[in-house]
Amino acid sequence: MKKWILWIIIGVLVASGGIALATRFVFFKKEEPQQQGSLAAVERGDVTRIVSATGSLSSLASQEVKFSKPGRIKEIVVEEGDYVKGGQTLAKLEDEEERLSLVRAENALKEAESELEAAKLSSPKNVIETKERQVKEKKLELELRRKDLEDTVLKAPFSGMVSKTYVEKGEIVAGEAVSGSKAILRLIDTSRLFAEVATDEVDVAQVQLGQRSEVTIDAYPDEVFPGNVVYIAPETTTSQGLVVVEVKIELEKVDPRLKPGFTASADIIVAEAKNVLFLPVEAINETEIDNFVMVSKEGSPTRRKVTVGISDGTNVEIKRGLEEGEKVFSSGLQKLIEQRRIQQGAEQRRPRGRFPLVH
Repeated sequence: MKKWILWIIIGVLVASGGIALATRFVFFKKEEPQQQGSLAAVERGDVTRIVSATGSLSSLASQEVKFSKPGRIKEIVVEEGDYVKGGQTLAKLEDEEERLSLVRAENALKEAESELEAAKLSSPKNVIETKERQVKEKKLELELRRKDLEDTVLKAPFSGMVSKTYVEKGEIVAGEAVSGSKAILRLIDTSRLFAEVATDEVDVAQVQLGQRSEVTIDAYPDEVFPGNVVYIAPETTTSQGLVVVEVKIELEKVDPRLKPGFTASADIIVAEAKNVLFLPVEAINETEIDNFVMVSKEGSPTRRKVTVGISDGTNVEIKRGLEEGEKVFSSGLQKLIEQRRIQQGAEQRRPRGRFPLVH
């Protein structure tokens, strides 16, 4: 009988121990590490805000060059792509008639001058005065004939590049006085190059004359051509349904590889802060009153007010409130707070001490 009671007591003790062990396993098992929010360190560097726009390259000046008088093309002296200096000959008209007229005018002047000299020897005053007027008229006629001959030669109005020729030898052309007359060639002044870009009306308020810019050309995508804003249009235009303002950027150096009409993109530097503290923009929390970040203190978030400066869309300048190297939560903060809340609730529900054994 006593032996039977002893076995019952042993069974009860074993069962009670198993329950206690299971309970401790359920309530006191080690929690798996929870995913933490992403941290970002306060760094030092440059923050640059830009306005981006696209357009094309243009030259300082361009002109459709024409003869001032009609005639037949005798010679085109230059070719497309040639660089010429101001005053250099570009093309010529046939000039036989003009040369003959010039010779006649020269002979007529010589004859009039001879008659004047003879009249001075024996003629009355009124005859001499008549001969003097005739000499002046012949001189004027000679100047006109010289001008006619000069007009058979087309010269460059400025230094530049011949971008296009429109006529061939033997072709008859009208003078520039005739409306719609055909141009001989197109001359562009490449001594200065510009990127003419269309800037969105939302961004143009930030653009000012003199601002530095970085221009890239589709033909040379791996190179950057620095420039400066030299012109902002006084009125808007509409491009592809968008209201834009033309901005002209002059390139600092003229590269002979660059040609007017090339597609260009410009990053206009509208604000810049050098050697400043900065954080990713997603680390900044904004309210109507202030801006703040959640600083990591031993893995726990602590709220701290900050004063921010300019932003480039990726990073934001930190003027006050943080020191270099401090770490703040940049993402996952809300999830971290929720995990902490759940963890604290679980801790409050945990049993205190050991479960009593059954007697």
